[in-house]
Amino acid sequence: MSAALARVARFGDGLLCAAPQSWAGPLFETVARSWEAAGRSGEPRNVAQVDVALGPPAVVDAARSSMPAQYEFTGDGDRMAAGLPTSPEAVRGAAKAFADLGVDALVRHCWATDPDQVDRLADLGL
Repeated sequence: MSAALARVARFGDGLLCAAPQSWAGPLFETVARSWEAAGRSGEPRNVAQVDVALGPPAVVDAARSSMPAQYEFTGDGDRMAAGLPTSPEAVRGAAKAFADLGVDALVRHCWATDPDQVDRLADLGL
């Protein structure tokens, strides 16, 4: 992975990271160090993605059941589904954790197909 992050630092504008907050910090730090070592000016743009599902139990269950297939290649699909933020408090907590990492932007990826999730996210005021 370090070779990939070095390429991000040499050729990219920054890192879009869909990893959990506990993993994202070290990845962003590696890109920043590699960016500086490559003699790049400024700083890389750090964008984080947090997977979410907001709504009644059926919406959350549908989201959790669809996640393992997406993350199968990592071997962590079940763990990713289990850690899915599914309450306003959990989504706010994830957003704060990424803000504490200093990300430039946070993408909230809705896992359920219920379009009302967009309104539920908007109601959080994040």
